Amino acid sequence: MKVYTIAEHGLPDMDKLVGRVAFIFDGCIVSGWPLRPDESGNVLWEADEDVGRHGVFNSVEKYVVFDVPVWDL
Repeated sequence: MKVYTIAEHGLPDMDKLVGRVAFIFDGCIVSGWPLRPDESGNVLWEADEDVGRHGVFNSVEKYVVFDVPVWDL
């Protein structure tokens, strides 16, 4: 697993990293993916439905990429 900073590394290539990306929000690693920038330029993220919190997350600055899809862990 490796931690990435959006400002330095950009967004993950979700076509190549399906199942391997999670974002860091409020000190927690949340399985999910980036959606789109909001009006202020912050990238919005959506959590996997298994997380149990619906809606979008903003102010995400970092994400992790697992070596394998999380369902293979």
